[in-house]
Amino acid sequence: MKLGTLGGERLLFTLRGVGVVQLEPDTDRFVWANATFCELVGRSERELQGCVYGDLVRRDDGGLGYSAAPTVGRCVRQDGSVVWLERHDTALTEGGEEVTFAVVTDVTEHVRAEAARREAQEGLSIALEAAQMGVWHLDLTRDVAPRRSLRHDQIFGYETLQETWGEEVAKRHVVAADRPIFDAAFAEARQTGRLEFEVRIQTPGGEVRWMAARGRFFFDEAGRPVRGAGVNFDITESKRSEAERERLLGELRALNETLEQQVTERTEALRRSQARFAQAFHLGPVAACITTLARDARHETFLEVNGMFTELTGYTADEVLGRTAHELGMWSSREDQSKVHAALGAGSGFRNLELQVETKANGLRDVLLSAETITLGGDAGDERGLLKLFYDITERKRGEEALFRALQEVMSDTAWFSTQVMERLAQIRAGRPKAAPSVALTERERQVLAQLAQGKSNEAIAAELGLARQTVRNYISVLYDKIGVHSRAEAVVWARERGMTGL
Repeated sequence: MKLGTLGGERLLFTLRGVGVVQLEPDTDRFVWANATFCELVGRSERELQGCVYGDLVRRDDGGLGYSAAPTVGRCVRQDGSVVWLERHDTALTEGGEEVTFAVVTDVTEHVRAEAARREAQEGLSIALEAAQMGVWHLDLTRDVAPRRSLRHDQIFGYETLQETWGEEVAKRHVVAADRPIFDAAFAEARQTGRLEFEVRIQTPGGEVRWMAARGRFFFDEAGRPVRGAGVNFDITESKRSEAERERLLGELRALNETLEQQVTERTEALRRSQARFAQAFHLGPVAACITTLARDARHETFLEVNGMFTELTGYTADEVLGRTAHELGMWSSREDQSKVHAALGAGSGFRNLELQVETKANGLRDVLLSAETITLGGDAGDERGLLKLFYDITERKRGEEALFRALQEVMSDTAWFSTQVMERLAQIRAGRPKAAPSVALTERERQVLAQLAQGKSNEAIAAELGLARQTVRNYISVLYDKIGVHSRAEAVVWARERGMTGL
């Protein structure tokens, strides 16, 4: 290929570094191409011979999504790379013949940048649509919004884009009470460039909605706001949820205050109750102590004692606290220890268990012991303990013994005494304040029961009372039912407790 003579040398020199081709006017076939063009398209001058420019540089966008100007095309090089070329033609006449030259430049970066911008714009549109946001552009010099998304107008209650829109049009939709907020936000944006507000708006149908707007204002060289852009979105549901949350929080606060008041009142009531208990405990006329609660009474540790307890036992509080009755040797016998253990195992407390306790200074004392489980509270939390009351009956027991001995001396012959009187005397002597038998026994039944209490066999009882052995067995069976026992041993204990051993 050879370049025509018309200014060719000068043209090549001027466009050095720029692709230049000469094309046939009618066919657009290559006549000549400079080295820069050959480098751009990745082909040699020989390879371009006979080729049509449109076959090499195509108008399709190659899936890039770029809507190029008519002068821009895409060329795929032989190595597979793509270059975007922009062509500008110049028609010259040489010897009456038209000659076409084209100046070709690489616009690949520009095309890719435009495609990326378009992709970003599409991504933004998708994001705004997903977030249900409207988009607006505002010309502040003319108070018109020439570009708005449909969602923008839908938020204001319109199904289609309105012909006119601007700051004043938007303000007319704002609830009157919120218009000062709207005006203040726009005034601040004209100073700072930042627009942000939340107001209530009223749709053409009368519905009241909450709307939020965020945007930026842009200024000219003189510092005057000339345009703005931003988004608006419906926050009605959010505000309703917020109002409901505040309502629930208000109810929760009120409930919490009520509970706190109740806790305070109950705490104070508990404090007063504990104070009364402490006063009654320490000033009471009965020896009392508080111990830990253990499976075995031997392991119950003293936690608190009152003055009457120290007076009864002769121990000081320091000698007792932190120790057990077993360590102090207070129980007079294993039998008494077993009684306490059995009584505790039967329930949460017991009443008037007759025992003897060994004191430090006053010897052996007869007491009636009562106990009840309590909650210790305080540092002990919900730990359970035992409140024990010791009622000293030593003097009463001694008086009963003296009375019984006096009666025996005065009335050594008790044959004329009734059976009931003798039973009561035997009860007093036994030191167990039992009630008189609540069952009616015949004279013969009493005789059989007395013989039984002496440990005699059925044969011996039959011989003593002149009865048949089967008759004795019948009497014993009836006695079991009447006095509420189930064995011969229980019947013996029942009779001896009531002094029915010598009738």
